Amino acid sequence: MKGWMREYFSIPNLLGYFRLILAVVYLAVCFEARTQQDYYIAAGIIGISMLSDFLDGKIARHFNMITNWGKILDPVADKVTLGVVAVSFSFRYPLMRTVVLIFIFKELFMGASGLLLMRKGWRTGGATWPGKICTAGLYIISFVLLLFPDLKILQVNLLMVLEIGLMFFALVSYIELYARVLGELRRGVLGGDINMKALTQELRQRHRKYRWAVPVLLILFCMYLLVGAVLPFTKHPEVKKQTKGGFDVSECYGSGIGSDRARILEDNGEALDERIRLIAGAKERVILSTFDFRADDGGLDILAALLDAADRGVQVEVFADGFNSWVNMEGNPYFYALSSHPNGKIILYNKLNPLKPWNIMGRMHDKYVIADDTAYILGGRNTFNYFLGDYKGHKNYDRDILVYHAGQGESSLKEVEAYYRRITSLDYCSVFHDKEKIGDYISVRRAGQNLRERFQRIREEKPQLFEAGYDYREHTYETRQVHLLSNPIHRYAKEPVLFYEIMALIEAEPGNSVIHTPYAICNDYMYQELSKAGKKVRMMQNSAANNGNMFAAVDYLRNKGRLIDTGIQLLEYEGGVSYHGKSVAVGEELSLFGSFNMDMRSAYIDTELMLAVDSPQINRQLRENLESYEEKAAVAETESEYSYIPEGISQKELSGKKKAFQFFLGGILERLRFLL
Repeated sequence: MKGWMREYFSIPNLLGYFRLILAVVYLAVCFEARTQQDYYIAAGIIGISMLSDFLDGKIARHFNMITNWGKILDPVADKVTLGVVAVSFSFRYPLMRTVVLIFIFKELFMGASGLLLMRKGWRTGGATWPGKICTAGLYIISFVLLLFPDLKILQVNLLMVLEIGLMFFALVSYIELYARVLGELRRGVLGGDINMKALTQELRQRHRKYRWAVPVLLILFCMYLLVGAVLPFTKHPEVKKQTKGGFDVSECYGSGIGSDRARILEDNGEALDERIRLIAGAKERVILSTFDFRADDGGLDILAALLDAADRGVQVEVFADGFNSWVNMEGNPYFYALSSHPNGKIILYNKLNPLKPWNIMGRMHDKYVIADDTAYILGGRNTFNYFLGDYKGHKNYDRDILVYHAGQGESSLKEVEAYYRRITSLDYCSVFHDKEKIGDYISVRRAGQNLRERFQRIREEKPQLFEAGYDYREHTYETRQVHLLSNPIHRYAKEPVLFYEIMALIEAEPGNSVIHTPYAICNDYMYQELSKAGKKVRMMQNSAANNGNMFAAVDYLRNKGRLIDTGIQLLEYEGGVSYHGKSVAVGEELSLFGSFNMDMRSAYIDTELMLAVDSPQINRQLRENLESYEEKAAVAETESEYSYIPEGISQKELSGKKKAFQFFLGGILERLRFLL
């Protein structure tokens, strides 16, 4: 009896049973976790389990309590704990399911191989160092995810990819080890007891002969990525004769009262509210196109409105850039809640594929929302906190225009929707996780419920956005013509169609024009076109210190003189918040709104839209808004001197980070500025 008790109920074995119980408790706590404290408790349970794992080995060796049953129980408790931890996160982070599958495969392989070798008389000597690193990595990642449950999805995915790499490394090392042992056993070289430590040391020495291979392969792959991504864009296409002959400035102007009415959305809070109002009032379809969509407060408000529309039977389509979707949407259950909905669809433009780097650079930069045949919003705002709402944290100033179809004649809404249908029909546009069964995942169901509760709170806090019969006519101005201008939609180096059309409109206007852009990064052709307009143009951009784009800030410092030499009046915004507005007031009647920055990326690489609105009232509204920003802008005379600095405005010093960036990378950026 005593021997039986010692075999199965020694203190180390009791600690093993305790760890199995903790695994079940952890799983229950993790599934029901809602608050930060709940996740801390789950992390504490894992910590206790790890401590008990450490103690049972120490006790067994120190007090000679090692048993055959304990040799089985200890690794089983380890695997169960690790498996439970991995499974628990798979309900929150879909990429963890890949980790779970690799983990199961690795353990099944090790178990089957171990049994095969044991039948041949071999007894294992314990885990190898790659296996220990793999296990430690999973525990560390688990603690990070439990202690920081609001970690950005990109950071989570990078941790998952790291763990997948460690698992493959461990699996390959075990395959090599078992193959070596099996070969030795077949030749009869090894007896039943193998010195595992000596054998693994021997294998490690063999690996050192090839230690140069991994860094060399990584360097070659990085060179492949760099050359493949950069080379297709080194030569900028010229404007074709067909483009010059095919663009008629008069297409942007009308006569009489047009079918569209419009209003500028200048404030971030108003921009969010009007999007929610538009989506909430939709009855048939909603289309949202965005370059960058994040699941922060502003982004979740929009997702909540979209999901509510889908629940009402409205067909909801979201069009997002393929690079930013990988960064912010992939693995995020909030986006899956919409993409898996029967009435929801998310389409990606040019999904990221590192094996084809020549496709990486071409990005979709269009931003608009369409609701039925009623109205749409188009401009420069991305879909997250920087641009939408009055939430705390970093802000960017931007601008949209709301266009309402008053019901008389053809609307420009049809132009925007036709553009959307054309670009989403491209072969390299793909649907994002649309299987309805994804909606059954616990994390996705929970995310969907959170979005529905969030939307209910919005309804309660802002009932004015949901009032029936909202009169868009009363809140908009007459237009004579609204016309969509666009860049080519393919993903390769583009003819600068939109830049050409913008400058053609400016040059055809005898009066003065005002350009507002976050930054200006130009090539010789763009400088030449600005020179033609010369003193007719006043252009405002962020000062280098006020610019939120580090690359653009450094480029401005190096090329400011060339902008001044074009003869335009150059203003530097010093308002303290990075200015992201992209608009042009052409004379006293025409106004342009959209996503186009005065840089080579917008001109030659990305898809871009600008909406030309012929309306003296809208033009006056735009000019008033532009002038309100210019009150905080200095007028540059030379690279270092200013002809005017507004009273009360102090010019910021360049931050230490930007100075270091300029010092170390300025020369490199100068050679790669055609990508900026």
